[in-house]
Parts: sequence; structure tokens; C-alpha cells
Amino acid sequence: MSDQQTTQSVNAAASAAAFRNEAPRMTSLAARLLRESEVPECVVGADDVVQTAFEKVLGVQDVLAEPRVRLHDAAP
Repeated sequence: MSDQQTTQSVNAAASAAAFRNEAPRMTSLAARLLRESEVPECVVGADDVVQTAFEKVLGVQDVLAEPRVRLHDAAP
């Protein structure tokens, strides 16, 4: 397996683990922030915000040392 494939495998595993561990809390936080900002659910939902953050993180090519931090930084 090449170094790039290894890195991508590590990224995918780290992102999957972060999603399992962090998605419920991140979704709750996103919902609260959207409510506080008076953004209607019909404009964007908390699940969409979290999924977008994960999609951005999955595009990262380096090894994720702190996937949770990267996810919070990637949230729109």
C-alpha cells in the first residue's frame, strides 16, 4: 500500500471514529447555535451543518492528529 493510500485510510478511519463519537454532540451544538441565530430549519438544519463539516474534513489529505478539532473548524 502506498503512503498516500495509507494516509487516506488513516483519515477515513479517524473521520469515521470522530463521526461516531462527536456527531450527536456537534448536532446538538449546531441546533442550539442555529436557534440562537434565528436560522430557520427550512434554511439549514443542524444535521446538514455537521455533515458538511465532515465532508470538508474527508477532503483533507494529511493525517488528522485531532479530528474533533478539525471538524469544529470545518463547520460552516
